[in-house]
Amino acid sequence: MFSFRALSCRCAVLSFATVSVMAVQMQPAKADFGEALVAGVINGLVSEAFEQQDQTTTSTQQATVKKKVTVSPEVQENMDLQRALNHFGFAAGHPDGVLGKKSRAAMAQVQSDLGYPVTGEFDDYERAFMLRSYDRAMANPEEAKQIAATSPLGMRAVLVEYQILEEARMTPDNPDAPIEGDGAAEFPDLFGDAGEGDIALSTYCDEVGTRSFDSSGPVLSQQNADMLLAEQFCFVRVPAIEDGAQAAASIAGLTDAQIEQECMGLVPAMNDLSIAVSMQSMDEVLVATHEWTQSTGASEEQLSTTGKICLSVGYDIDNMDVALSAALLLAAVDNPAYAELVGHHLSQGFGATMRPELAIDWYESAAQSVAAGGEEVFLSENILRLMQIYMAGQVLAANLGG
Repeated sequence: MFSFRALSCRCAVLSFATVSVMAVQMQPAKADFGEALVAGVINGLVSEAFEQQDQTTTSTQQATVKKKVTVSPEVQENMDLQRALNHFGFAAGHPDGVLGKKSRAAMAQVQSDLGYPVTGEFDDYERAFMLRSYDRAMANPEEAKQIAATSPLGMRAVLVEYQILEEARMTPDNPDAPIEGDGAAEFPDLFGDAGEGDIALSTYCDEVGTRSFDSSGPVLSQQNADMLLAEQFCFVRVPAIEDGAQAAASIAGLTDAQIEQECMGLVPAMNDLSIAVSMQSMDEVLVATHEWTQSTGASEEQLSTTGKICLSVGYDIDNMDVALSAALLLAAVDNPAYAELVGHHLSQGFGATMRPELAIDWYESAAQSVAAGGEEVFLSENILRLMQIYMAGQVLAANLGG
């Protein structure tokens, strides 16, 4: 089995003189921190949700009645869109005509691949292009198979090729027109001052999408490991926002502003732990975080619900302190797959100091969880391969630097 740890010993370690010999002394959580979290975030966001859930689960069984269902044109088009997404390798789930979490995550990945703004919802052009592409692939399956066979992206490469061909037909013939750059120098270095500067993650993801478009689709190569991780971070941000928004929508009596205010309470409560992410090993941070969660007196289910809601809030309002706190909380109490998010914050410097060598363990934890059959929280079906490419890129950089 591939081991990230075997490669990590060869990775270039960034200069971190100011904290290289420092370690955050994470004391057992103070009672007031735990009480504040439970009284504010937990009680405010979760208790009412559980009460509503209890009410809905007391309904009696009803007899099953089969009815003839008439599908509206809108639902039929959504079903066709879901079939198209699935056909090109974007997991949209069963084509039922309801564009839910899986369908929106699939649309977000298409947008990332094709360089469109990543919103998780298609505009009219994107929807029409997807349906046209599906019709073309159905009409000429041999052409699609040939394109897919020549690329590691498989059927996803077919969609990229169709986009290139369609845009070429829409562009007036002008062979003498000057070429404005090579598609790489048009945009700022994505990792030079990304998270550690003033750029918001939403703006950063717009730049990632544009740069991906200029590269004719997502980058899957060792030489572009950083770009690969940027694309992945921006992709998972969309379902993270949606998951938490769905959980928050079930809570009556609280406005968005009130929920945001509650989630802000995570930042001071988890301050020491969030700082430790940039300074200590994953194992040390997770042990301390788990001890802290136990001191709150809240159940893992309550903490998980709070984490998902606040993760959504953090990414939606571009507050990386809230987002990192919530991601760390989820990685400790909910699912190791959430460690992927902490890795992204470390590798790209959002809400944490840029420490790619520390990000390795977080990525490895998420990859091992998925490889072992764990829940794929963000539908990252190829996360293990993505992380392998990232690690190979880190080794390549270390070799070139040495």
